[in-house]
Amino acid sequence: MLNTKRLLLTFATLLLCLTAVVAAGQKDASVAQTPTLTLATADNTYGLSTDPELQGAITALIESKTGTKINPIIPPLASYTDKLATLVNSGDIPDLFVVAQAMTKIPTMVAREQILDLTDYIKNSPALSKLDPNLFKDLQIDGKTYFVPYNYPKSKAIFIRKDLMEQYGVKLSSTPTTEEFRTEMAKFVGKGIIPFNFPK
Repeated sequence: MLNTKRLLLTFATLLLCLTAVVAAGQKDASVAQTPTLTLATADNTYGLSTDPELQGAITALIESKTGTKINPIIPPLASYTDKLATLVNSGDIPDLFVVAQAMTKIPTMVAREQILDLTDYIKNSPALSKLDPNLFKDLQIDGKTYFVPYNYPKSKAIFIRKDLMEQYGVKLSSTPTTEEFRTEMAKFVGKGIIPFNFPK
């Protein structure tokens, strides 16, 4: 329950910050309009439930906290990646969206100029500028940030081949930090091997 509350609070803060950016772009001095944002995510991550009533309540909560109108696109998890790819490649890109396998997809989206450089927005955001800068390091491209991380608890394990760890001198503690993992995995760079696997 605490993780759910933290996730919703993080998500609402992210939307509030990005709403200010969108609102600034949509603002007309003579007419006050409610900014509209299209938000895409898989159905099981939107409120951490596939229940349409709960998802509607999440939309209402986000709208009340951010002063925006939210148009959610929440397809089933099984079809989300294909739905997002169709939207992005057709040019009908949602304002906010979740990217699975970001390490490979974000660089491609950046190269195709499909997503916005958020570096200055994050730096100037009262909430986002307080996040640990290390959260952004792994996916920066040419020193620019194109994403905002969020906490979505998952229960997954990494399987690493012991023979390769021994062969390349990889030493990991029983609970490695991100920095420790990154440092030790760098020992495999350029060796032409895949030392670990994430189960689906």
